[in-house]
Amino acid sequence: MASAPKLTLTEHFNKTAENIARDRFSSHSNVQTAVMSGEELPFPDETFTHSITNLGLMYFTDAGKGAREIARTLHPDGVAVVAGWTIMGHIKIIQEVQAQIRPDETPFKTPIPDM
Repeated sequence: MASAPKLTLTEHFNKTAENIARDRFSSHSNVQTAVMSGEELPFPDETFTHSITNLGLMYFTDAGKGAREIARTLHPDGVAVVAGWTIMGHIKIIQEVQAQIRPDETPFKTPIPDM
């Protein structure tokens, strides 16, 4: 029998997104959620048939290590989808809006250099 699908949230995930994911999947008894480091996944080699990393690696302390963990835990015939930004020119706009609507908060920091 196949094990339950897993939704793995890395420790870099923000609390709001984490709560949304848990709420959305809480009614699905065949889905497990967990928060862990994406740079040191506790799963055996070749665990997953699919791996989707959306805007994640760019926030890791060591993106290369995270990518190697994706490859290590992916089944040989598996599919990995990784999405991220290489240029973050829009950050200044986000920071300006944030300063207006949440002036007491620390400005959003870019995980990669603005080019």
